[in-house]
Amino acid sequence: MPTIRVRSSTARSMSNSSRTKSRKVSRNTLRVFNRALSMTLSSRCRMLPGLQNQITLIEQNKLDEARMLANTMLALQGDLMDMQVQLLRELNKQSAAAAVESAGTRYEQARIIALSAIAVVLALTLLLAWRLSVSIIHPVRQALHIASTIADGDLTEHRIPDGKDETAQLLITLGRMRTNLHGTIDQIYAAATQLSQSVQEMGTIAEASALNLQLQNNEIEQAAVAVNQMSQAAIEVAGNASSTVTESKASTQAAAQGQEKLSATILSIKQLTENVLDSSHQAEGLAERTQSISSIL
Repeated sequence: MPTIRVRSSTARSMSNSSRTKSRKVSRNTLRVFNRALSMTLSSRCRMLPGLQNQITLIEQNKLDEARMLANTMLALQGDLMDMQVQLLRELNKQSAAAAVESAGTRYEQARIIALSAIAVVLALTLLLAWRLSVSIIHPVRQALHIASTIADGDLTEHRIPDGKDETAQLLITLGRMRTNLHGTIDQIYAAATQLSQSVQEMGTIAEASALNLQLQNNEIEQAAVAVNQMSQAAIEVAGNASSTVTESKASTQAAAQGQEKLSATILSIKQLTENVLDSSHQAEGLAERTQSISSIL
């Protein structure tokens, strides 16, 4: 039994030694353990001859001497066990302290690494968020500026950056809309200019036609006066000379035909005057529309 206990304690000590070495404890702990192990082995070597002597005394029926020898060996074994227990306690304390210190160091290292990683990730996140916000806000501000200039009537061309995202497509669409508005306004301006020139030409033509009609009216009035004078002369001639009745009748017929032609001419002149007046009214309405279009432009 004592031999078995010594062997078991030695095995436990050696297993503790291997664990201690595997955990990289301090050199002092290993030194103390090696000294305790050597003392245990030397005590075991001293106890083995005593055990053999005790067995020999029991075989010789010297029980008292065997008992005394057993008590002496038990006392030595108890002291040895106390020493081993104290050494094991010391080893456990030092191992626990080393483990706690190692765990604390690893915890500090892990905490520092974790905090550093969190700080780096947070910085990268903030940088990416700032870059993303800048890449979105800048084109939106540029699009708002272009829309404001178009709303204010400024259709000057602005530089539009290239890109395939939504903001770049919005800027390209605004630029195309500005170009189309500019072309439409140019076409409206050209049409209004042509219309104004046409109205001016029509006004000039209407004025010339009115002057011609006035001249024709004057000539017709002069012709009518002359015809009336001729009629009065013809009547006087018919009244004074009967010999010239036939000639007077012919003159009267000629005067009547002339009067009919004069009436037809006057009707034609009136129709022409009405047509000219209608054209003048239409020209005035067209001029008013042109002025309203010019004021809108």
